[in-house]
Amino acid sequence: MHMATGIGDEPQSPQSRSLEILQHEQERLKTQNKQLQLKLRDGSRVKHELQQSKETGMKLLSERNKLFEHLVERQSKRVNTQHQDDQQEQTSYRDIGKALASQKNERAAEQQEKNLILLKTQLGALKFENFTLIQEKRKSDEQRGHLVQELAALNGKFEQLSSKFSRLQAENQRLSQIISERGNIHTIQSKEEDDIEALKAQVRIIQEEYETQRAIANSAERINRRLKDELSEAHAIIRDMRTRPSEMVGMYSELQPVYKQIGYVPRERAYPCRPLDYFGINRWELDGMRRTCSNDDITSPRKEKLPHGIAPRRRPFLTPDMTAVVDSTDSPATHSL
Repeated sequence: MHMATGIGDEPQSPQSRSLEILQHEQERLKTQNKQLQLKLRDGSRVKHELQQSKETGMKLLSERNKLFEHLVERQSKRVNTQHQDDQQEQTSYRDIGKALASQKNERAAEQQEKNLILLKTQLGALKFENFTLIQEKRKSDEQRGHLVQELAALNGKFEQLSSKFSRLQAENQRLSQIISERGNIHTIQSKEEDDIEALKAQVRIIQEEYETQRAIANSAERINRRLKDELSEAHAIIRDMRTRPSEMVGMYSELQPVYKQIGYVPRERAYPCRPLDYFGINRWELDGMRRTCSNDDITSPRKEKLPHGIAPRRRPFLTPDMTAVVDSTDSPATHSL
């Protein structure tokens, strides 16, 4: 059953779902009935085979009896010509044959009884399974009836809801038209308000950035002041040490470093005099004046690849008054001016 609604085709209705469930139940019951029929067929086949085996056994027994009787007749013919002892032996053989035949008959009867009992048990099990399947089928039929009733009720409710939905949809369209007509009036005001809010947000962001940059600048200014104070203190200490008179140097002779006591070349040479324009020279000139003939200024023999036993040459440097170039500590100064 397909129902046309104004909303759109649904993927699957409850009626179709219930029909699918019932179809699945019907298929399951069919498969179970087929299995039961196969089992009954197998039982009848086994029963038929047992009957055939019984008949063959009876035939073999009758033939054996006939052969035995024929043997007895032949032996009875010989009785007249043989001794009485032979008759006794024949009678004993006959008794043995009868006993064997009776034992075989008893075994065949027992086997038949066992087969019949097995067939009866299988038949009872098949009857029980058939009974359970019939009960399940009745339950499924009852459930199907209930589902059909529920489906009819749901269809009625669906029709009511679809009618309500159509009315609500029409009302919604009417209200949306009214809202769109009213919204066209307030579009200009809403745009202006949005622009004002955007400008306020931009001003707020700029103010926050200004505050952060201001805090960074204040911290940098404090650090610069502290470093300037430390630098001025260091310059004052250096000036005090350079302007100290030579008589005070003996007080610190015991605290001199090891290289002054031993006599090797120090890393930085302290000149006894300084130029007149000491405080007016540039930084690069001050660095050039402070260069020394220490081990740092000597080129490494590994870099120049000098042969063994030859010392590397010393670099030339300026004197403190920057008027002569000294090639080594032992050689005299060569004045360039």
